[in-house]
Amino acid sequence: MDLGSELIKDIRGLVASYKCISAIEKSTCTVNSGLFLSCKKHDSLAGEVLSKYDALEYVDSDDFRSKHTVNEMFTQLLMEKGFQKKDEKQSIGKWTILPSDCFNPLYGIGGFHIKKNTYSIHQYTASWREPKERYRDQLTHRLAFYVGHRTGEVLSRLITEFKFEDMDDAFKNLFSKLANHHR
Repeated sequence: MDLGSELIKDIRGLVASYKCISAIEKSTCTVNSGLFLSCKKHDSLAGEVLSKYDALEYVDSDDFRSKHTVNEMFTQLLMEKGFQKKDEKQSIGKWTILPSDCFNPLYGIGGFHIKKNTYSIHQYTASWREPKERYRDQLTHRLAFYVGHRTGEVLSRLITEFKFEDMDDAFKNLFSKLANHHR
């Protein structure tokens, strides 16, 4: 679990119930080992992810970093074995992938969407990210409390672009994001 995760429910029963577990991140429907990961020592799939990561030749670019996260690599390996990018419980071999409401109950109107099956909440401090990205994420979470997560994302992107960029660049970035979203 990431340092930004806060347990709100005992996980011992959950860990005892499954051989290998991880969780889905709501916004991307990828498997996020930082939300939760539990497996036996020397698990073959975990070893395969680590081997792929170790074999990478690092390139200092945003595109490379976004495509070569542990989560992207883990998700890709699971997809090769039948995982689908859907926010639902899935079994892939001995692995159980739990839906986002277990470990990633994002803000909505009125706060986190904590349910009976929620074990932790993730604060997303994202200390490794650029200040602009951190600002946008923090603003999204603040706004989501009042307007819901998706509306909070849209508003925070608009506000952040105009806070960090001059007007021309802000519009270019927003139109680029919109064009990429509709492809």
